[in-house]
Amino acid sequence: LLVSGCSGNGGKVAAEIVERSQSTPSQSSSVAPESPPAVSAEESKPAESKPAPESKPAPESKPVPESKPVPESKPAGKPEFVLSTDSLMAGDCLTVTGKNIPAEVKLTAAATSGFEPKFYPDGDNISSFVPIARAVKPGSYDLTVSYDGFTQTLPYTVLDPKFPGESFEMPESTVSSTVGSSKANKEFGDAIHPLYPVGDDEFYGASGFIMPIKQPTFRISSEYGFQRIVNGKVADQHTGVDFPAPAGTPVVATGKGRVLYAGLLQVTGNTVLLEHGHGLKSWYQHMSSLDCKTGDLLQAGDPVGKVGTTGYSTGNHLHFGFSVNGTFTNPWQFVEHP
Repeated sequence: LLVSGCSGNGGKVAAEIVERSQSTPSQSSSVAPESPPAVSAEESKPAESKPAPESKPAPESKPVPESKPVPESKPAGKPEFVLSTDSLMAGDCLTVTGKNIPAEVKLTAAATSGFEPKFYPDGDNISSFVPIARAVKPGSYDLTVSYDGFTQTLPYTVLDPKFPGESFEMPESTVSSTVGSSKANKEFGDAIHPLYPVGDDEFYGASGFIMPIKQPTFRISSEYGFQRIVNGKVADQHTGVDFPAPAGTPVVATGKGRVLYAGLLQVTGNTVLLEHGHGLKSWYQHMSSLDCKTGDLLQAGDPVGKVGTTGYSTGNHLHFGFSVNGTFTNPWQFVEHP
């Protein structure tokens, strides 16, 4: 609403003329009129009327400052949540978006596939990644979101990606000093687990993601989700993708992100963890050296480190992964497969 200012110009007031009226007494027929007292010559002069003081012009009124226009209130639409897809493979990630959701409401959300979404600002909406862990069984699941008496349940189907298996040998000394060591696992947990729930409100990855290493011919020695058998024993499913490369090959940031951790861990070797916003993280492991430090804000293509074989590793390679909070998800959803 615009308010225009009104300004008044004060003009000069005309001089006031004072008239002195002389009253004439009425005469009675029965009483002789009193003789007026003698008046001296000076007193008989008519009194000069002094001109009234000139009135000062009224100060110019300042214009009323324009009030800022009040933003038009958008009509409140029906609150709703929508999924980016209603069917996906185990190990993939969907997005849930809330539209027309009042600000500052306390949301509760849970997926029966085992993840509790955390919502972040997304333009006029709010949204959250919902990763489906690689070990989730095929079947029907749903996501329920509630606030202030509002509840909506969104169904989705998880499909079987049919992850293949792989078998390899690892020196027992390496196993016992890394994944087989309670001390090494505690070190990893103390350093990394508190970082899982961290999520920046700003999503840095809007411009996309690139491959973390550049070489003439890409090789992939192990894919995401592979069921591993190490030294004849069933081990965990692979959490990322392994790129074999010569020692010292430069490793770069896949996208803009904040370095949550950069350091040496017994299990994963020289490790870097980037937060890309909204809880989406990228991982770089087993490097020979680091080219960034905790707290750095990196752009896509900035140096992260160099390929090596530190930690739980059989040779020079980069382990590259993505997670939402602590749930690892297929990197090929974010980076184009070479």
